Amino acid sequence: MRLQPNEIASILREQIEKYEVPTGVEEVGTIIQLSDGIARVYGLESCVALEMIEFTHGVTGLALNLE
Repeated sequence: MRLQPNEIASILREQIEKYEVPTGVEEVGTIIQLSDGIARVYGLESCVALEMIEFTHGVTGLALNLE
């Protein structure tokens, strides 16, 4: 059995159309100071007051001061 170039192209086209990549948007900041359970974070430009923030290792925090 020998495949024709147009058959190969249609198989590839079909596979590409079915291909899905899960995507998501995350905003990542940098911890610049950490003491007494309070973290100062730089780079969260769209963070709002009282927003829950997820840190690494499953730790969550609450945005209080947005200076």
